[in-house]
Amino acid sequence: MDERPANRRGRAHSLEPDADTLRLVREFARRGFPATECARRFDVHEATYRAFLRRCPEAAQAAEAGKAERRELLANAIPAGRAELPTLEAPKAGETCPTCGGRVGASEDAIVLTPAEIAEAQRTLDEIIDRHLAARDADGPAGERK
Repeated sequence: MDERPANRRGRAHSLEPDADTLRLVREFARRGFPATECARRFDVHEATYRAFLRRCPEAAQAAEAGKAERRELLANAIPAGRAELPTLEAPKAGETCPTCGGRVGASEDAIVLTPAEIAEAQRTLDEIIDRHLAARDADGPAGERK
């Protein structure tokens, strides 16, 4: 009874190195998922996923290829804040204003403001209103002078 039967087989592996699984391993590595996330997405334990990578050289190669793609993508990426912003040009006569949505006048007397000029005007107006309210509050109730 101590001897094992010759035809005894163990439990089948949860992950097999088929084309679809290898594609997913490569994609997960390219996205930078840790082993715990990869295992969760395959619905296996993390130890099972790591054993799959050790057991199947094709899977380990797919993971390494995905990591190499990720390194290449990150090396060629533009750093955050370094991308060039589009320049805002004032709309020409007859075009629609991107700020207010109105039509720009056809005559030379029409005033065209850029978004930066409108923001500056709004800031100045807010300061004037704040000063007016502060002066009114300093006068006392109902505008009486002290």
